[in-house]
Amino acid sequence: MPVFPQTRSCFACGHENPIGLDLTFQRDGDQIHTRWIPSTHHTGFAETVHGGLIATVLDEIMAWTCGVLGGRFAYSVDINIRYTHPLIPGTTATGVGTLIENRKKKIFRTEARLLHEDQEIAHATGKYLAVKTDVEERLWNEFGPDAAVLKQLRTS
Repeated sequence: MPVFPQTRSCFACGHENPIGLDLTFQRDGDQIHTRWIPSTHHTGFAETVHGGLIATVLDEIMAWTCGVLGGRFAYSVDINIRYTHPLIPGTTATGVGTLIENRKKKIFRTEARLLHEDQEIAHATGKYLAVKTDVEERLWNEFGPDAAVLKQLRTS
């Protein structure tokens, strides 16, 4: 599975953001995948990863699911998250996103799961609204010369 190009500045997936999560994404059929190894500075309470950062990772997975599987990048409108187990810093978490519904490439319903080994850490569902055309053009610029690569990967 080829790794998608990253944006420059995004907190979740920007490769030039010094305090970001530096997430990368891949497509496997009708799913989007990522891996994340949270560090100790991602800690919330009692040596567990902060729930807000877990929410960020789930949101990012679902946004990439819209962008790749739905054909348009989109902003979250509504997200529902169920946390099921704590995530410990230094452990590897795997994220999986699925597109549930695509309404004319304008409104999307998605879901994402964050797992450690086979144990679910959190599950999210979301509703996303496609970004406006002028915003999407600026977003493609965030990928630099790799934008063409991503456009090809999302259609294959």
